[in-house]
Amino acid sequence: MSNEKINFFKEQNFPYVPIYAKYDVSYRSFSKDGVSHLSPEETVLHVSNQIHIYYVQNGSGILQIENKQYTMNPGNFILVQDWQVHQFKYKDAECRYCVLQFDLCTLDALKNIPHIETDLTSWIFNIGKTQEAFFSLDEKQILLFNELLEKYDRHKGFCMDILRFSTFLELIVFCFVHIKKTFKADLGKTKKESISKKAMNYIDLHYLENITLEDIANHLFISKKYLNNVFKKETNFTVKNYIIHRRIIQAKLYLRDQNTSVQEAFSSSGFSEYSNFFKHFKKIVGMTPKQYQKYFLSYQKKYYQPELLEKFNSDLTDE
Repeated sequence: MSNEKINFFKEQNFPYVPIYAKYDVSYRSFSKDGVSHLSPEETVLHVSNQIHIYYVQNGSGILQIENKQYTMNPGNFILVQDWQVHQFKYKDAECRYCVLQFDLCTLDALKNIPHIETDLTSWIFNIGKTQEAFFSLDEKQILLFNELLEKYDRHKGFCMDILRFSTFLELIVFCFVHIKKTFKADLGKTKKESISKKAMNYIDLHYLENITLEDIANHLFISKKYLNNVFKKETNFTVKNYIIHRRIIQAKLYLRDQNTSVQEAFSSSGFSEYSNFFKHFKKIVGMTPKQYQKYFLSYQKKYYQPELLEKFNSDLTDE
């Protein structure tokens, strides 16, 4: 990702998560007590410097990509571009998923291999701009993909890096083939499927204002009941709850700054009453605003070791 893009996201208060491995399969899980081992950046809307393919193995969660939310169940895949702001949130007490991550430069090497005509780099670069890269596997396909994951993990030792990369290519090609099949099957999108996206676009523009369900319904020229039903079906949120969650996300971003007070975070995130802000923040985040700020700042000091910061800054300079 270029410095220009990184600076743009930083100006918008979106955390940037650098990844140094050119390609890999990383695993994420939430334990029964709801504790995750993610870095603070991954618990909020963020961007990274690589393409991500999320795959849920057990449990379920919600992946938010910009203003769209996807319910992720076992066998579900979705592709996230390096320019897309995103966040994964678990729904079940036990949730496990993996992320296939890579940068486009990794695939450029394929262009030098004779008899390979597929230009994956261009295909990935353009995918998702006109259609959603979301698809599901059936039971047989899940077994095949899990076998590939196990095969990838077994390649360790002398010369195994070659087979490891080869298996990684098998994994992503498996995903791309199914994405393309899904595109063909979903060419005709219904009007209902676009309503939630339009509603979220409106909310993202006006969530700092005192907007209501009626305001959004009037803007879309539909009834309040119809909007709420479609929105709930497609996002698992009511419109009211989505507005609250959007405001809480903004408040959390403000609280990441040690110079921002809880009162400032409240007044800058769209809530009209402090008691509502405090109640919803504690319910959604699991701690009070002050506790969250203290937790994040202490974790940040622990997570960002001086040598990591030095490497990160030097990498930015060299690009």
